[in-house]
Amino acid sequence: MKSMTGYGKGQASAGALPISAEISSVNHRQADIRVDLPPGMGFMEHELRRLLRARIRRGAVICRVFAAAGRGQPHPAAGLNEPAAAAMIAQTRRLARRLRLPDDLRASHLLAMPGLWSSGPEQLRPDLLQAAIRRSVRKALADMDRMRQVEGRALAADLAVRLRKISQVVRRMEQIAPRAAVRMKRQLRGKIRSWEPDGLSVSAGRLEREIAAAVMRSDIAEELTRMRSHLQQAERCLHARKPVGRTLDFLLQEMFREINTAGAKAGDAASARLAVKAKTELERMREQAQNLE
Repeated sequence: MKSMTGYGKGQASAGALPISAEISSVNHRQADIRVDLPPGMGFMEHELRRLLRARIRRGAVICRVFAAAGRGQPHPAAGLNEPAAAAMIAQTRRLARRLRLPDDLRASHLLAMPGLWSSGPEQLRPDLLQAAIRRSVRKALADMDRMRQVEGRALAADLAVRLRKISQVVRRMEQIAPRAAVRMKRQLRGKIRSWEPDGLSVSAGRLEREIAAAVMRSDIAEELTRMRSHLQQAERCLHARKPVGRTLDFLLQEMFREINTAGAKAGDAASARLAVKAKTELERMREQAQNLE
């Protein structure tokens, strides 16, 4: 079980150029992946999106790659194409003599000559830069995955505690249901007998049939049986290695529906209070489940 929330960072190098990648993820119903790459490297976006999708099933994910020196790291040295500079200076001076112009070239003029200087990715072989980007993204992804697993374990522990509380509520409702049925029968008989002084009379057979029907309508055995099944499935989800966020969210919705129905049908104050307690825990679980992949 993993959380959808996480952050990871990875670094690699392409020659003297440091490459860093940062990946962050927050809650989202689907897998929404965005990739920001250095200028000129946009063609790698599809490859990196495929790499991320293979590991991330849900979450809004932003992957940023930087091809520049980070804080505290040396910047890659600028490179001067010396043979080209020498040839350009020689040609410029020959042209100046032919046109009888003053030879006023200075070293600073080299900065303005196009094509002589290169720095950053331009001076690297494309395959080296691509390989460095892949390594940095994989490292960032592994770093983020560790964070998502740690948070996922914490969420699983919290959900397990709440599942035990709900299971205790279900067990208690199962225990009091028979006594509640006996109490309902007694109350119904007493109420119907109270009508007899007013001239109302009900045969014993019909009385028992009506009471039995009322008790059947208040029977919550089916709802509690389904609750038990949902609780067992939710418990298995907590130990699953695959994404279970959607499955768990569905189970929690079903449990909320069953316990709400049971509380309404029981017609017993104690059962109603227990149902409210279970629904409170289920609401808290649904909030937590929204963070799961």
